[in-house]
Amino acid sequence: MSKIISFLLIVLFGAFLISWLSDHPGFVLLNWGSYEITISLLILFIGLFVFAIFIIFAWVGVNWVFNIPSYVKDYYLKKNHKKGTDALSRGMVSVAAGNFIDTDEQIRKVDKYIKDKENPFVLILKAQNANLKEDRVSLKNIFENMIKYEDTKILGMRGLFTLLKSEESVEKTRNLLTSAIEYKKDEPWVLEAMLDFQILDRNWNGAQKTIEMQLKNKIINKQVANRKKAVLMTAEAQALEENDVENSLKIAIEANKLEPDLIASSSIAARIYSDKGQYSKADRIIEKSWKINPHPDLSIIYSYIIPGIPPKERLSRIENLIKKGPKDNIEAAISLATAAIQSLDVEKARKALNPYINNNVQKRVCILMSEIETIDNGDQGKIREWLVKGLNAKSDPVWYANNYISPMWLPASPVTGELDVFRWGNIEDLTCISNEDKITISNNREEINKTRETLEFTEENNPDLKQSNLNPYIKTTLMRAEDKPKEKNIISDKKSLNQDSIHSPDDPGVEHLSDKID
Repeated sequence: MSKIISFLLIVLFGAFLISWLSDHPGFVLLNWGSYEITISLLILFIGLFVFAIFIIFAWVGVNWVFNIPSYVKDYYLKKNHKKGTDALSRGMVSVAAGNFIDTDEQIRKVDKYIKDKENPFVLILKAQNANLKEDRVSLKNIFENMIKYEDTKILGMRGLFTLLKSEESVEKTRNLLTSAIEYKKDEPWVLEAMLDFQILDRNWNGAQKTIEMQLKNKIINKQVANRKKAVLMTAEAQALEENDVENSLKIAIEANKLEPDLIASSSIAARIYSDKGQYSKADRIIEKSWKINPHPDLSIIYSYIIPGIPPKERLSRIENLIKKGPKDNIEAAISLATAAIQSLDVEKARKALNPYINNNVQKRVCILMSEIETIDNGDQGKIREWLVKGLNAKSDPVWYANNYISPMWLPASPVTGELDVFRWGNIEDLTCISNEDKITISNNREEINKTRETLEFTEENNPDLKQSNLNPYIKTTLMRAEDKPKEKNIISDKKSLNQDSIHSPDDPGVEHLSDKID
């Protein structure tokens, strides 16, 4: 638009000048030797204008002649650049299609026609092709070459980091991550890698700060950030529970406020409140979590929050807890039956379990039913029947993640290091298996049992977990009043017990029932 306006102004000025000269005639006299030339002003201006145009065209022509070599050079450069760009495009398509032979051919053309060694697209094509051919040496060299150039430095760092991580070169990976943090700390992959190493080092506080940076940079939303922070706070509270009770309680409460359904944080807070004698606060913590996520850990802790109370009072407490949670829940039924058995109220225990005695009956239901028969009439045939049924029953819920079964909740997977992946559920239902863990479990009972044995947790195979603060799993069986010893505050006991045979410490346990069966 500005060019059009400028052109119009020049035309108007020229027209005005010609009109003015026409209205003001005059002559210019030129004396040159014996010659005398008289020219009107209008003709003189027209002549000067034509002469100026001629000079301009002459200059352009001479300049074009002198620049012919550079024009020829530019022509061939553009031609080669087009050939290189076309080869680069075809190479990208070939490598995406998995055709590394054609990609090699296109890379040769790219190297021939594109002389820019820092071109990020060329480097990416070469890296993808090396990865396709599984040529790790070439891939490493390409990533190291990328790091030399500013435009591809962060890309090269990420590629080399991923490569070293897959090779399990922990020390080299750490060193590279340190360089990446110094160069560009707010990169999404850098923050994610920082988080992974902080989890590996159990630096729970540092991991929380990394989560806050991810939220600030809009890498994750607030809901995800709160969940991850709650998990990390719970892990920190677990680590502090033995030696720094006050801080552990404070952190556990903060985690519980962020995510009330997180069983571990509620358990830690309730245990500490119980030890401090603040029973009502412990009750409120458990009740709040039970409403959202009924879990056996919560009911066990709730029944033993007040130490030394008799079984009937524990039964009353469990009934109160169940009223505050969802109805028709198997965890509520198991908790009620357990407390009823301990108080020798077999009818209430039987009534609680009856809705869950079907083709999908769980092992723990069968064990509790055998205990009920023991108390009720001691019928060895019925006891044996329930114990045999329990051998082939549906497995009890477990904490599960990445083909790994744990006797307790863990903040991260011991297999992958991923945060907040443990889920509570039955193996057969596949409710606790993530999309990445595609496991086909046969309906054949023997194959299911083999799968469980393969995934079974043992402390000998997982020595790292021996030092963890384990949630208290309390064995449940009949309580004989005449044998009842002095009670202790059982929820403070961090000793992990097998959850398939849970009984209170003042009883012999269900394992003794098997001695009665010939």
